[in-house]
Amino acid sequence: MIDHQFFLQCNIRGRPSPTDDLGGFMNHFVQFERAVKSMKLPGNRKKANSPNALWFIRKGFLKNREDPKVVDALFHAQKIVD
Repeated sequence: MIDHQFFLQCNIRGRPSPTDDLGGFMNHFVQFERAVKSMKLPGNRKKANSPNALWFIRKGFLKNREDPKVVDALFHAQKIVD
């Protein structure tokens, strides 16, 4: 399981991860998350800081859904988005 603080430090603060593949994924994940949060959801006047935003984030990484690292990152992203 990825630690919540580790997730924040490796991505929002731009710090590298101990493993390159995980760090690269997490960096891309946060960039995608920021893009989702900055847009407005169709049919919703609120910014994308709702449970629907998490659906967009999950959809973006659907192709990697079986990767345990992706599952852990999505789990912690839900806490950040919520």
